[in-house]
Amino acid sequence: MEEGNQMPERCTECGALQLEGKTCQELFDEFTTLKYLNEDYLRVHFFLVSCFMIQHRRYSQEALAQVESVLRAALEKPMTLQQLRQMAAPGMNSHTRSWRMEHAEDVPPFPEVAWRMTIIDVARNSQAGQDVEQYCALIKQWAQSTLEQLSALRR
Repeated sequence: MEEGNQMPERCTECGALQLEGKTCQELFDEFTTLKYLNEDYLRVHFFLVSCFMIQHRRYSQEALAQVESVLRAALEKPMTLQQLRQMAAPGMNSHTRSWRMEHAEDVPPFPEVAWRMTIIDVARNSQAGQDVEQYCALIKQWAQSTLEQLSALRR
């Protein structure tokens, strides 16, 4: 196969096909900086981080349960950033929680999932985050899809 016609690689953590040679982590790093360019991106920053961490199986079981609960509540009833922070703070505060945010190396993450929507889809459909409204809508759609699939895992 010619070098220019190589198949895109899959993310070893979430299984998504890379977009134009960018890894999920590279896209995540780019997207997390958007909030510094335009505060409108802050509206969905929690959703971005949560979905990325869930799909890349980085949360501990305790963190996953906490994040899933806050994510579900935030999608069911739109909240201001302040309300979201107040809701998340008690369980997420590193000074008061007794559990680790990321799963320990000796503890297997939850099973692999064939995610219907990933950060790659957000990048592809929002011109890599350039369209703020489209980006925010896609991040919320990603969060909803992720929660639906998590719920299905528990059945």
